[in-house]
Amino acid sequence: MDKKNLGEIFDSIKVDEKTDSHILGVLHGKNNYKPPLYTKKIIVATASFALVIGIAISLNFLFQTSSLSQASSLSQASSLSRASSLSQASDVKINNDFTVFIQSIDLKNKRILNQKYATGSLPNYKELKSLNKVSTYIVRCIINKVDFISYHGMPLTKIDVTISESLKGTLKTNDKISVVKLGGYVPLSEEIKYFHDGDRFSSLTQIQIDNTVLEMRPTKEPDPKIGEEWVYFLHQSSKDSPAGTYTSSGDYFGRYKFTDSSNLARYSPNSYCYSIPYETMKNEIYNLNK
Repeated sequence: MDKKNLGEIFDSIKVDEKTDSHILGVLHGKNNYKPPLYTKKIIVATASFALVIGIAISLNFLFQTSSLSQASSLSQASSLSRASSLSQASDVKINNDFTVFIQSIDLKNKRILNQKYATGSLPNYKELKSLNKVSTYIVRCIINKVDFISYHGMPLTKIDVTISESLKGTLKTNDKISVVKLGGYVPLSEEIKYFHDGDRFSSLTQIQIDNTVLEMRPTKEPDPKIGEEWVYFLHQSSKDSPAGTYTSSGDYFGRYKFTDSSNLARYSPNSYCYSIPYETMKNEIYNLNK
C-alpha cells in the first residue's frame, strides 16, 4: 500500500487540525498538506457522534446507578419492615408466656426413698357449683412440660400448660402458665434443712444425704403427661407456692382429664371415677357465671 492510499484512509481520522495536517502531509509526501473540505466535515461529524454516544453512555450509567441505589433502599426498607414485623410477633409470643422457671430436681443417679405424706382433709368440691365459686379461673389446656421441684422443703409438681379455651377469668387462649400441685420429690438435704428432722436420718453420712431424694405424694394420682388435655379450676397460688404460679382448687377436685375428645374424668383416691361430657360442663359453667 503506497503513501497515497494511506493518506486517503487517514483523511477520515479525527486529530487536532495542526497535527492532522502535519501527519497527513507526511503521508502524502507534502510538507504543507491541507486536507480536502470533505475530510474536515467527516472529522467534525465523527467528533459530534462520539460526543453524543459518550453523553448517552454517561446518562445510562447514571440511570443504572440510580436504579440500583433505589432497589438497594427498597430492599433495605423491606428487610427492616420484615425484621420489625418478626420482632413484634416475637414480642406478642413472649408477652403470652407467664410460665415460671424453677430449677427442677435432678433425679439422675439419686437414691429414691418413698415417704408417706399426710395432708389435712380437703374441702368437698364434688359439685361444679361449689368448685366454680372458689375458682378465679377455669381453663381448658394442653400439657407442655412437667417438672418436679421443691419449695421450702415441700415437694411440688410444676405443670406448664397452654390454654386452648378460657371458660372463666381473665386468662386468654394461647396464654402459657405454670400450675403446681402438691406431691413429687424433694432432696433429703432440703427436708432436713426446713423441717429440722435430721435425727430420722442419723444413720446416713453427709454424702448419702446429699445423694438421696424423697418421693412424697398425698395420693396415688398419676402425673400428667405432655400432650394430654385437661380442664383446670384454678386460683393464684398462696405464699406456700412459688410466686406467679397457679394452684387447682381443692387439689384433685379441680383437675379434669380428657379421656377422649369429648368426655372428662376427675381423679378420686385410687382411681378416675367422676365423668362428665365437656360440653355439659362448659354450659353449666357458663350458666353459673352469667
